Amino acid sequence: YQDEIAAMEQSATLIRNFQPTVLPGQLQTTEYIQRVLPLADRTGTQDNTAAMAARLQRQQTLYESGREFHFLIAERVIRHGLGDPMLVPGQVDRLMQLSGLPAVTLGVLPDGAAAVPWHNFIIYDADLVVAELVHGPLELTEPDSVKLYLDLFAELQRLAMFGEQALELLAQMAGDDRRDSAR
Repeated sequence: YQDEIAAMEQSATLIRNFQPTVLPGQLQTTEYIQRVLPLADRTGTQDNTAAMAARLQRQQTLYESGREFHFLIAERVIRHGLGDPMLVPGQVDRLMQLSGLPAVTLGVLPDGAAAVPWHNFIIYDADLVVAELVHGPLELTEPDSVKLYLDLFAELQRLAMFGEQALELLAQMAGDDRRDSAR
């Protein structure tokens, strides 16, 4: 599956990624990947070591010129670190570093935002939408369906925090978790 995602990423110049449940794979730390892959492997048949290596390799696209990545992440996804507060500070540091890359736009959808994010979705250019569901990915190419997701992404962008505002929230989350783990 990681190879399929890599092929979609390689063919696109603009990727819009909304995640209400887990961090986007391209932004995950090694520790986060080690925790999330077994949780996502519902069949127990995935080679998690190979999947982790492929996911880490996919992260290199963030540094390639000629590409744009727009990530929208629900605040709770960052704040709760898959239920392990020890993951949060390192992951927040990574998000803050990557948000400085020229190709990366990082938005955080605050917990209080008036939006109903049902599931994740990734828009490749304006031609393909992929929703990762429990049974596997759902690919949409029909123009009306793609437009529905483009409009939803635009609405979520309007509700999200970007730039300094997002960085301040991330720093506050890292500080909160450091205080919590010291107790």
